[in-house]
Amino acid sequence: MIKLIFFFLIFFKFSYAFEYTKNEGAHLKILNKLTTKNYDLTLPLGQSIELDDIELTVYQCLSLEKEKSNDAHALLKIKSKDKNRDYNFLGWLIKSSPSLINIEDPVFNIILENCIIDDPLFYSLIEIN
Repeated sequence: MIKLIFFFLIFFKFSYAFEYTKNEGAHLKILNKLTTKNYDLTLPLGQSIELDDIELTVYQCLSLEKEKSNDAHALLKIKSKDKNRDYNFLGWLIKSSPSLINIEDPVFNIILENCIIDDPLFYSLIEIN
């Protein structure tokens, strides 16, 4: 009986341990609502980028690979640099459910595209309009 319990504990531990993969960066799509410009942002973990009056940092990016769907979760921090506008966000963005976590920034709409396995070293911001 004890062997059976250990078997199930080990089986469930290893079956859930390999679901999430830690990655080295995040690929984000950013829409500036005022200028209607779209951007592709590749951001390494822990580095910050300043966009107009916000500072954006990705702390963690996890990939979840299943048979039918690939999902990604990113821990993101947005800090307003404008002293007249007190806006801070710290939370998870989910690729499969972008409307689940609503970032209420009046200027930017930020969507997680995927996680990056290889370390990009430096951020890359490309305008795609």
